[in-house]
Amino acid sequence: MTARKPEEVPEWKKKHVEEVKKMLEQPVSGLIELKGLPSTQFQEIKKKLRGQAKIKVTRKTLIERAIEKADKENVEKLKEHLEGPIGIISSEKDPFILYKTLKRNKSKSKAKTGKEVEEDIVIKKGPTNLQPGPVLGDLQKVGLPAQIEGPKIVIKKDKVLLKKGEKITGDIAGALNTLGLKPLEIGINTKVLLEDGQLYTPEQLDIDEEAFMNQLTLAAQQAVNLSVEAGYPTKQSIEIMLSKAGQQALNLALEANIITKETIELEVSKAGAQANSLHALLKNKGYGENPKKDKDQEDKGG
Repeated sequence: MTARKPEEVPEWKKKHVEEVKKMLEQPVSGLIELKGLPSTQFQEIKKKLRGQAKIKVTRKTLIERAIEKADKENVEKLKEHLEGPIGIISSEKDPFILYKTLKRNKSKSKAKTGKEVEEDIVIKKGPTNLQPGPVLGDLQKVGLPAQIEGPKIVIKKDKVLLKKGEKITGDIAGALNTLGLKPLEIGINTKVLLEDGQLYTPEQLDIDEEAFMNQLTLAAQQAVNLSVEAGYPTKQSIEIMLSKAGQQALNLALEANIITKETIELEVSKAGAQANSLHALLKNKGYGENPKKDKDQEDKGG
């Protein structure tokens, strides 16, 4: 009986594995989610990312094989995220910047039944562009506080129609589309990014930049203050410490009446102020107005 020869791996599979391996070994690499992303929009996003990031979609088994071959710290941990329709992304950009770039290239889409919302959908109070008619019942059916006021339908108060993670029902999809709202975002979702052995999830990458910079600035100020108070000189605190020491030395010289180049003008000014105060005090007691009278008082011991 003739033994079966092992099936030879097609060249295109070898090529894909090698391409993905090289992508995984870039400074920043990771997995992206392509669920529900139309092919046309996917190609448009790839074109926009040209020069910033590279994206490749291939079979999951080939990605897994490339992960096994890649020479990068903790790259094997990407296997834990190999679920759903995925692709590979690589870049030389910081992972936070790359995440923000992908997020910025998303576009709004109409509500679709069965889709999960990524954030709370809140309908704000106020007038709509809808005229009274059957649509009023459609809005009220999904719990919206809608009423007729004049020629328009009005939402009387803010209403959370769906919470993050909930799925859109047919009735809610109809109401949102009637209101002309686009609650869904279509684009490339980040699953996980890897840099220097550190894995970053979307929850870690999605930061409020303004709040982060404010916290960073506050931390830097507090560090400088601590350095000054502890008497520990650094590049950032040395000028403040020298200025503080100079002021303390000047105050000490003034209190001790030590004449220096820096204190002479202040001492003269201080002496002048003291003389003026003494003159005013004597004047209040009647001295200085009549020299002869003052002399008589002195002779009498007054």
